[in-house]
Amino acid sequence: PGLWPQAYACMMQQPSVPRAQHGLPRKDIPHAFVCPLSARLMHDAVKLGDRSFSLHGLYGRSNWRPYSLLPKPDHTLRHLVHEWLCDLFGGVTLQLHIAAAAPRGPGAEDAATAAALEARDEVGALGIAAAGGTAPLVQLMDRGGGQTRHIAAVALLALAAHPANKAEISATGGLHAFVVLLSTRSSPDHTKRVAATALHLLAYDHSENRDLLAAENAAPPLIALLRTSPSEAS
Repeated sequence: PGLWPQAYACMMQQPSVPRAQHGLPRKDIPHAFVCPLSARLMHDAVKLGDRSFSLHGLYGRSNWRPYSLLPKPDHTLRHLVHEWLCDLFGGVTLQLHIAAAAPRGPGAEDAATAAALEARDEVGALGIAAAGGTAPLVQLMDRGGGQTRHIAAVALLALAAHPANKAEISATGGLHAFVVLLSTRSSPDHTKRVAATALHLLAYDHSENRDLLAAENAAPPLIALLRTSPSEAS
């Protein structure tokens, strides 16, 4: 009901970029993990009768009414998908944790870049979060050097485009770190724009994050950014 199905569909319909295009190994999604309706990864798997679908796939069907037959979470399939994602993106996440221990070290920028490239498609964005990569990305954005902070912010922005990652980003301090990045005078304008866009995505149709934004007093730096570069900030 309300805007939730439309908002969910809007966020999930971001164009995907095959990892093979930017030189990273491509991994096909196992057929059993692909939704028969949306052809997307069933990270949000639900049971409807004796078949599994993604929640997004069901909401994308104009002839399906949620009150006629209620789906139930398919916890077994969700767990299998989660384990597959953790296995697939464990290496990238390990590099992020190593880099976060020395956020201004020589490997920090490379680790953030690898994560940002992977996160450009849906599987990568979901996988990095599932494998525990959100927290080290927040640390790199908060304590890394200038370029590392920007790249980590871009990676987190890509993660924030998927509703399943919103709570995790906030829980690991990402929302607070974005507000700090936006409020810091020395932050470049292009980095502030990334932060503002990420905050918009995190707050969109998410009441808890909107409350956190209000508590963080995010409005003044957002208004300041809008006044300095109105055409780009909007």
